[in-house]
Amino acid sequence: MNPAKVNMTIIQGSTLSRIFAWVAGGVAVDLTGYTGRMQIRETVDSTTVLLDLNTSNGGMTLGGVAGTITLAATATVTAALSFDTAVYDIELVIGATVTRVIEGKVKLSPEVTR
Repeated sequence: MNPAKVNMTIIQGSTLSRIFAWVAGGVAVDLTGYTGRMQIRETVDSTTVLLDLNTSNGGMTLGGVAGTITLAATATVTAALSFDTAVYDIELVIGATVTRVIEGKVKLSPEVTR
């Protein structure tokens, strides 16, 4: 399976809340037992992680039988971001199997009011 390509914008200084759904053959994939991780980096080869959201740090929540992947970051977290454009992907893990389900570019919309 190839990952879905989804570009997104993060509004600096605003709460990030984004919901995706993993669907295969028109049916939601049951994510019970999975963990998930997402990183944003300036480039694919960059060693610096700009934002790390995962099921361990509370930045990602998986919706079990609904197949949803919810990303969340506070306004304080997004206010601290400082990039123009970057790349990200979302990987879901069950046992030894890792599946990259979404990838894309992310743009930061800069905050004016501080």
